[in-house]
Amino acid sequence: MAIEENRNSTDARSVTGVLMALLRSELCDDTSAREIIAGLSPDMLDAVYRLALRHSLEHLVADAIWKQRDHITHPEIQEKIKYLHQKFLFGYVRTYTQRDYAYEQLCRQLETDNITYIPLKGMELKSLWPEEWMRSCSDIDILIPEEELEAARASAQRLGFAYTGRSAHDISLFSEGPDRVHIELHYATVEEEYLPQAQAVLSAVWEYAEPTGQGTRWRLQPEMLYFYHVAHMAKHFFHGGCGIRFFLDLWLMEHKLSLDPAKKNKLLDAGGLRKFAEGCVRLSKVWIEHAPADQLTDTLEAYIVEGGIYGNLQNRVAVEQQQKRSYIFSRLFIPMSSMRERYPILKKCPFALPATYVHRIWNMIASGRMKKTRRELALNRTIPEQDEQRAKYLIRHLGL
Repeated sequence: MAIEENRNSTDARSVTGVLMALLRSELCDDTSAREIIAGLSPDMLDAVYRLALRHSLEHLVADAIWKQRDHITHPEIQEKIKYLHQKFLFGYVRTYTQRDYAYEQLCRQLETDNITYIPLKGMELKSLWPEEWMRSCSDIDILIPEEELEAARASAQRLGFAYTGRSAHDISLFSEGPDRVHIELHYATVEEEYLPQAQAVLSAVWEYAEPTGQGTRWRLQPEMLYFYHVAHMAKHFFHGGCGIRFFLDLWLMEHKLSLDPAKKNKLLDAGGLRKFAEGCVRLSKVWIEHAPADQLTDTLEAYIVEGGIYGNLQNRVAVEQQQKRSYIFSRLFIPMSSMRERYPILKKCPFALPATYVHRIWNMIASGRMKKTRRELALNRTIPEQDEQRAKYLIRHLGL
């Protein structure tokens, strides 16, 4: 993406362009960031950091600018980058070290207890980055065979992690203390209600896994790792955005995994995600390789950048509307698969579903969650036409 000539402009496209130049300098030693960093204004620096924070990339921005600090002559910028470097990079490294230590402890415990496991998401993808610490993670994600899930939970609890609940695809545990490390032990890979076609592929995920030769640790074959990542991106897309980091991961997978194109495309076709994957790859190349932009990449960029790392509500509601789904219905009446996890009685007595829906809605009212839902429903009626049209365009051109 071309950076506008006016470096002091802080419009969204310019800020995104500066952020991407900094990320390129971290990922592939692109030197185009030097001139940009030298010409940064305080306003632009603040705007870039705000955007980086929304996408959990602030540590990379801090590192990229710090490496080029000798090219900065603006005195206010010189003072500011010292502060930002200490705040974002030093703090991040501390958090990363704690999480990495917890991850290594958990892996050793699972192996001691003879439990098969597969690292997922950032735990596996960090090895593709120039340096592992660069790949930020909000939690530790590990896939466990469902029949070994309770044993894995006991393994984590022996390390001092406290069990906090079960969802339709994982169980959560947290370490004690102020710097709580979050572990998600997955027994399924994607929530069924968002991607039923992809879920059919991922239900056979263990058929695409193989032992690493390192204890009980297994790994996904490259093509399934790629497919799982794309499916996870699509899930977050439906939630209102999937964050810039997903696209950096995708670009690195394209360049560093030994992918068989035929096997990769067969999985993507079976999961209904080939057009989505191709659109996301195109945007990653615009950002990292200076590839030419087009209407699809520009529209997708705006949706992703605005959504932040986990998406925003306005994007989510706009997508829900274009899928012809009743937003009210989808919020109040979640799918049967999710209801079974919240109400185990449904596994034996599915006819109790109406009563459990009544109980769920009552709990939403009693806990105050219904107030949040009402705010979402109000937003549902006031989505700007521009956002509706953008969602409609993306869903059609990404094959969703």
